[in-house]
Amino acid sequence: MIKRLFASLLLVLVTVSAVIAQNPVVITGSVLADDGEPLPGATVAVSGTSNATATDIDGRFTLKVPAAKKDGKIHVSYIGMRPVEMAISMINGPVEIRLQDDDNRLEEVIVTGYATLSKERATGSFGTISSKKLESKLATNLADRLEGQMAGVVLNKDGSMSIRGRATLNAETDPLVVVDGYPTELKLSDLNPDNISNITVLKDAVAASIYGSRSANGVIIVSTRQGEEGKMKVSYRGSLKVLPKPDLDYLHMAGASDYIDAEIELYNQNPGGTTIANRGTMSEVSTLIAKNKAGMISDAEYNAGIEALRQNDFLADMKKYMFRTELTQTHNLGISGGSSVNRYNLAVNYTNTKGAFINTHSNRVIIDLNNEWKPFRFLTVGVGASISYSRSHAPNTGWQTYTNYGQYIKPYSRLMDANGNLTNLTPLSYASQQLYDGIAGSKDMYYNPIQDSYDSYNKTATFGARVNGFVRFNIMEGLYAELGGNWNRSNSTYRAIFGSGSYVMRNAYNSSTSMSNPTNHYIPDGDAVNETRYTSEDWTLRTQISYSKSFGLHRVSALAGNEVRRISYDNNQYATRFGYNSTAGSFSPVNIKDLASGTYNSDMIGGSAGFYPEYGEYSLRDNRFVSWYFNGSYEFNNRYLVSGSVREDLTNFFGTDPKYRHKPLWSVGGHMEDCQ
Repeated sequence: MIKRLFASLLLVLVTVSAVIAQNPVVITGSVLADDGEPLPGATVAVSGTSNATATDIDGRFTLKVPAAKKDGKIHVSYIGMRPVEMAISMINGPVEIRLQDDDNRLEEVIVTGYATLSKERATGSFGTISSKKLESKLATNLADRLEGQMAGVVLNKDGSMSIRGRATLNAETDPLVVVDGYPTELKLSDLNPDNISNITVLKDAVAASIYGSRSANGVIIVSTRQGEEGKMKVSYRGSLKVLPKPDLDYLHMAGASDYIDAEIELYNQNPGGTTIANRGTMSEVSTLIAKNKAGMISDAEYNAGIEALRQNDFLADMKKYMFRTELTQTHNLGISGGSSVNRYNLAVNYTNTKGAFINTHSNRVIIDLNNEWKPFRFLTVGVGASISYSRSHAPNTGWQTYTNYGQYIKPYSRLMDANGNLTNLTPLSYASQQLYDGIAGSKDMYYNPIQDSYDSYNKTATFGARVNGFVRFNIMEGLYAELGGNWNRSNSTYRAIFGSGSYVMRNAYNSSTSMSNPTNHYIPDGDAVNETRYTSEDWTLRTQISYSKSFGLHRVSALAGNEVRRISYDNNQYATRFGYNSTAGSFSPVNIKDLASGTYNSDMIGGSAGFYPEYGEYSLRDNRFVSWYFNGSYEFNNRYLVSGSVREDLTNFFGTDPKYRHKPLWSVGGHMEDCQ
């Protein structure tokens, strides 16, 4: 009896043990970033199986492990972070798993502006650049830092950027710039290069199905730095860039002696073309030829003058007296921190450049602020703002004009004499100089490029402001609704000032002297100012709903939304103001229409003023867009992926007829991983 009872008890224990052994193991826990921030959407899987789950908005997960795999491991992964594996047998109770940033994997994150996905889940042609790669280049401009970092992205000589070549002849040629998820009309040079966390470039037609026809030139998506949970961190990054004077010998320009020989040969081919009676501008060699021909100087004096000019070297003088070592200093101060409820990031960037060419300098300050609040588990609010102010100053005549050897400068022109004093070059012919000398009150017509670089200059001042924000609701697991948008405005003023002492204004004053009344000058004494004011403004309002969830071997992601966008430009170029007094802000009224049309030329001693005024111009552009879009993807077993995008734009570009306002765009793509 006892033996039977013992045998029955033993059978029950063995049965219970077998049942327990066959029950799945339930693992619960949370996945956090290294700074303690929850990671929603992280994948927690049983290694070697398709059994997986995703964390919720708070980073929590529940995973059932089959009994047969209880001696295995779980694999935890998240976009841009190093995956972690953990033995199941070592897990007792809720587990907290922390992932660290992976700089290599960060570059594999594709940010489309509407969503963030890993590189293996993206279709189309993309490229990414991490902040570390950008910081490896010593440049004050984000566009310069991007140069050479990605195939197909080219920085042109004029500062513009193209992606896979030019996509249009007459329309907008620059790529669309998206900042923190919203399209803008900003240039990359308007952004703080030391406050960038990631740049994604969309290169092919898939970009158009996401952002519409404006993205035909490609899309550059910039993500600025966001705050991190933890104690306040203060960082500083500074740089000093020193560039030596340019070596003008690499221009391979003709020397003084060769140029003089060419001028003499041209005279020999047409001796009657150079005479002492010629009016207007005349080179020093032509003046010597004309004076010698007229008997005003002897052959010995002519030969001595020509030989003296052969010894001059304008490029050497230009490098010595008009160029200097270029210095650029950059300072960037960053402050970031936060808690589980609020995160913030503040960046202040200051750049100052003393240009290589004389009287050239610029400075810029950019202040960026990003704030994100999470007052409730289901609600996230984000606000960002940026303010920038820049000033630049440069001569109206660039150094390239001098090396082209135009009207006033030749290879034998000399800038300084042996005593270090500015030379007085004489661009005018002997006849014109005699004419002006005979008029009381006329101005001298000597010229020196060094002095003129300070008397004739331009300056630009630009102020920009950008605000963006969003409100995101977590309706249920994997389902989000978002309302957001941005606003940008830029005001810029350009002034080209031609001082009363500049050569062009002295020449205009003398040339515009009235022959009928020499006391009257059609162009009054004083400065001349050409001024243009630019104003641009754009805003975007977006509503969007998105869904992403894994069901065993299946993963489904989808988003749909609507955008309303407006872009406006208001530019005003003023008519040239003559007789300008910068201290009083006053000027002398002039009949610009008659002056520019040449009505007074017949009464001017010089035949024309030699200064062509601006009539003034006003331009206004107002572009409006309404768009609907959908993007979805289906993935099976982390190996097979099918995705598609559909977008329709309505715009006021093509008149009032509704049939011309619609612009549908779509794309379909697929991806398959190696099954081996």
